[in-house]
Parts: sequence; C-alpha cells; structure tokens
Amino acid sequence: TWLTQQGYSVAAINYRFAPEFPWPAQKEDLLSVIQYLKSQSDRLGIDTNQWFLLGRSAGGQIAGTVAYTINDPGLRGFISYYTPTDLTFGYEAGEEHDILESRGLLRDFLTGPPTEKPELYSDASVIDALSKKPVPTLLFHGKQDSLAWYKHSERLSTRLQAAKIPYGYVLLPWATHGFDFNINGPGGQISTSALGYFLREMGKHSVGAVPNALAAPVTH
Repeated sequence: TWLTQQGYSVAAINYRFAPEFPWPAQKEDLLSVIQYLKSQSDRLGIDTNQWFLLGRSAGGQIAGTVAYTINDPGLRGFISYYTPTDLTFGYEAGEEHDILESRGLLRDFLTGPPTEKPELYSDASVIDALSKKPVPTLLFHGKQDSLAWYKHSERLSTRLQAAKIPYGYVLLPWATHGFDFNINGPGGQISTSALGYFLREMGKHSVGAVPNALAAPVTH
C-alpha cells in the first residue's frame, strides 16, 4: 500500500509451497509471473524498463535468486527484507529442533540435506547466484531476528562490496523478524525511508549507471 501511494505499480506474487512442490518450483513461479506481467505491461501500465524485485524472508530468497540470474536490463535492483541468503550456511548454523525446525524445513524444501543435494542448495542460495548477473541491492535485517540470522545479510553485503556492486545494508540492532509490519513504527519509518531513496536513485539512472552514494552501506 505504501508503495502504491508513492506512485509505484505493485504485483504481489504467490508461489507453490514445499514439500508438495520443492525447489525450483518457487523460482519457476516467479519467472512465470514476470513473463506474464511483461506480456501485459501495456494493459497494466507497467514500465518494463524500470522494475524491481522485493521479497521478505522466504520471498526474499526466491526474489534474490531470480534477480541475480535473470539478466534483464530493465531490472534496476533487488530489495531484501530479513532474507536467508545462503541455505547451506543456514542448514549448518541451524539445529534440528530450533524455533523453525529449520533443518527439517530445508530438507523438505530441497529434498534432502546439503551433503546429498549440494547443487540444489547452491541454486537456491542468493549468495551463490551473486556470481551470475548481480544488480544493485538493498538489504534490511534486524540483529535480534531469531528466524533468519542477520549474518545472512551481513555475509551477502560483504560479497556485494567485494564485487563492487552498489548496495545498501540497513541493520537495525533492536529489530526482530517482520520489524516493518507497523509502517508507522520505528522499523517501518526507517525501512520506507531507505526503500524510497533506493527506488528513486536506481530508477532515475540509466542501465549500467549507478550513483556513487550507494557504493557503500547506507547505514549499519
């Protein structure tokens, strides 16, 4: 709603769930929707020369893998809210009976542990997709997040910096998972401010040209 109030067109995308539909069904769903939106761009009033992928949590994992591999000149950036960016790292850092039963979830999602399915874990990891065709990126994470460890975004930001990809990393030391839910609260105000800046800066520059201001983290 906030984005539409700023004048942006927004498509809220659904995807199939594991274990009935394991990876890469989710990536295929997103690619299918993108193709549909492009085919209907005139009817829907969408500018396919300037568009972004934004995802929260698991949605950020799907959006990020597509953003870094789709190789579309109209894609201006990827916005990630508390995303698990490295699923092998997430499996190793997780525990069998943590709050999310995260290892079991990943085995359902990727049809086994990383020792048995290393290619699928890599294919589903945003941090591995970075080597393909990365785009400017804005990362949000709360340091108190108990569902997706902030180290996921921290490690991705380090890779982005090393690859000289324009990025912003907003780390909120007091925030938990879903900190932006209250749009008028501190998390909502900080994230919408940074998001608005990122969209304006990336949208007004031609493909391949990016502002120097985003060559380093927006804030820590």
